[in-house]
Amino acid sequence: ATNLAISELRKRKRRRLVSLTGLLTSGEGEEVRDFDAPDERPLPDANLVDTEQRRVVKKAISTLPEKYRAPLVLRDVEGKSYDEIAAILQTSEGTVKSRISRARNFLRDKMRNYV
Repeated sequence: ATNLAISELRKRKRRRLVSLTGLLTSGEGEEVRDFDAPDERPLPDANLVDTEQRRVVKKAISTLPEKYRAPLVLRDVEGKSYDEIAAILQTSEGTVKSRISRARNFLRDKMRNYV
């Protein structure tokens, strides 16, 4: 889940916005109104890699013991705060942080062979 979030942030940084309302000018100062906007669709290979990564991450998360899986999913997938997770799981905030850290370490070890 953490790697997916990081990958998404990287993708957003790479995407460029193209203004369709502005006019372009050629090198000679002429206005150019007809241009092709870049194709922003991901390449089929990229879709395949993303799908495979999601599958591997979900499988690795499903192997976590419940006491580690629940806080990790609440934090990294659902975006809950540590306070909210502690209230939901009826445990202390320190315990939540510890379990999330252990879950991430476990996932890192599990997925080391994949990366």
